Amino acid sequence: METIESKILHYLSHLQDIDYFAAIVNSVSDTELCNIINELLQSGDNEIIGSTCLFNQDLLILGSRHHNREKFVKGYPESLIVKNLEQLLFSPNHFTRKQVVYTLGKACSYSSTKVLNQAFNIYRDTDPILLPRLIGEMGWLGGRLSLCYLNL
Repeated sequence: METIESKILHYLSHLQDIDYFAAIVNSVSDTELCNIINELLQSGDNEIIGSTCLFNQDLLILGSRHHNREKFVKGYPESLIVKNLEQLLFSPNHFTRKQVVYTLGKACSYSSTKVLNQAFNIYRDTDPILLPRLIGEMGWLGGRLSLCYLNL
């Protein structure tokens, strides 16, 4: 029998399969699902983190509308998932940072704008390829970026 963790990691292969998604989110409690997502985010494996971010985005977008996960979505902004994602903004891996920035934006993590701004200040000189994604998601979230850092 396939574990929930494994199903989350294989979610990319089932993006259009709403039954596959439903089987995952309806098979465990909100607390268990949150714990599983956190464990996967803390794995240290960039592919696992990327797959988990994708699943997390869809969970927040689709979960409250179709799968009775309103409680999960409502509690998400204060969850440990958001804190783990914020920590992953400072991953040594560019692709993990990029995926996390996108996930925080699309998951409407408004409370993360301060951390996104910190990431901008760190990566403006060391990872300029990340900056358009950072600026875009901060704009999406309504965050303000200090223009003095843009060297305009």
